[in-house]
Amino acid sequence: MKRILRRTILTLIVGVLASATAFAASLRKVEGLVQIQGIGFGPWRAVRDVPRTVSPGEKLRTGPGAGAVLLFSDGTRVDLEGDASLILEADSADRKILRLVLGTATLEARGAKTRLITPTAVGAVREEAATFRASVLSGGRTTLQVFDGLLGVEDNRGHQTLLRPQESLRIDLTGMAVPRRLPTGTQMRKADARDRLLREMRFDAERDARTARSAARLRTGELESGKALIDRTGLRVRSERYLLRPGPDQFKLVSLTGRGSRIDYFYYHAVYNAALPGNLSGLWAELQGAVDAAPSRTRTSYEVGMSNGQDSVRIAADGGHLVDLNANADATDNVSSLFDGNSDGYAEVSGRAVFVPLFDRYGVYVNGKLKSGYTGANLQALSDRTKSTNTDPFSGAALTAQNAYLDGTGFLASLSENTTFPDSEAMRQSVYESYSDGAFFQTDSFALDGDQGTATSGDFGGIRSGDGFRRRLFDFNLEQTLTASEFSGRKIDLMLGPRFQVLSGLIR
Repeated sequence: MKRILRRTILTLIVGVLASATAFAASLRKVEGLVQIQGIGFGPWRAVRDVPRTVSPGEKLRTGPGAGAVLLFSDGTRVDLEGDASLILEADSADRKILRLVLGTATLEARGAKTRLITPTAVGAVREEAATFRASVLSGGRTTLQVFDGLLGVEDNRGHQTLLRPQESLRIDLTGMAVPRRLPTGTQMRKADARDRLLREMRFDAERDARTARSAARLRTGELESGKALIDRTGLRVRSERYLLRPGPDQFKLVSLTGRGSRIDYFYYHAVYNAALPGNLSGLWAELQGAVDAAPSRTRTSYEVGMSNGQDSVRIAADGGHLVDLNANADATDNVSSLFDGNSDGYAEVSGRAVFVPLFDRYGVYVNGKLKSGYTGANLQALSDRTKSTNTDPFSGAALTAQNAYLDGTGFLASLSENTTFPDSEAMRQSVYESYSDGAFFQTDSFALDGDQGTATSGDFGGIRSGDGFRRRLFDFNLEQTLTASEFSGRKIDLMLGPRFQVLSGLIR
């Protein structure tokens, strides 16, 4: 009897192990700098030996010019390109779920239970096989291209569509566009196969060179920095920041905040009228302006995005040009102090030339609809701005209940703003916007003192405004939460770099 029992137990153990092995994903090829993070918030480790099993909950990321191939037991293949981040969320007989946080991946899916999640969309295979490519840019903007099979797509607002072979679709925080036809499918597949063959042929020759380039870029902070932080509630969260260069005249700063399977994100995308230097460390101070002489480049447009995967806030501005605010006709917008990067502090600039970028069009969009905005024509003073009331500041389209938040008069709801520090001790700045339609939008900024929780008023010497407050904020971690009537009780909760937030004007 005991022998039979032991044999039964052994059979069960073997069966469980075989079942687990049957659905194990395997990292089969790496090219350049490829790293993996275990379940939770463990350290990132470079993948040097393959094959390497990847378990649900583990995360992959690739450096610039790198690549990785992930294979599943059912034949599904994922080709991950450079500057990408992917999480394997589930891998079983019932479902296969991957989350593409950033970058590009090509999937050859085998089985109708494969789903790919991005910050703005969910793609689900509708047939037994499908081949498609997914690209995620900063801010979660997603492009899906289907080569074979059918792919069901749903955006964060619940809109659905079905992509057929040779169709592509773009999805962003505002929803999905109209599917478009791709170039000839045969040409696309041939190009994809050719690219894969070339990658495999040059794999050994370029491994060392790619790794060296990636390591150098990581050391300069140009690619990414990440660490575990403690938020205001005492919860351990993962904060990752990427600095991307989509063009010689642009930069994109992306910040991801991970709490379990949830990822909240922030991005800031700026475009200039001239090429940017290789080292961007001195560029942050120029975001607020320059003293005595105009800088050699001008920020002509920027876009800010924040989301929890369901709710979104998008801020956009264009028509940027430099104006000496201390020499214009309006004394109310004179600048008396400006951050000095050399001294790492604020300097007195009254009576001196201060060149500040003014933008002729500006809009704030909440869940894809206009919340507030303004327009102008070659603005020379802040008082020249015209508030948007019945047209979109960028497209000029008439405002309706479908594209904007209107009050009872049929015009864009007006707002009033109030900034307070509601806690007697904790350093929490609350900016509350109330709107004429009865809605609200609130931004709470918490200064965090490492693992000690929220900083106190004493940590700031009792200062809660002005240059002293802003400069002191540089020395702490920053958590920012956004709540709104439109979020239905949800919030966007971000861990951010305080220096950039202050110098870009996102915290006052």
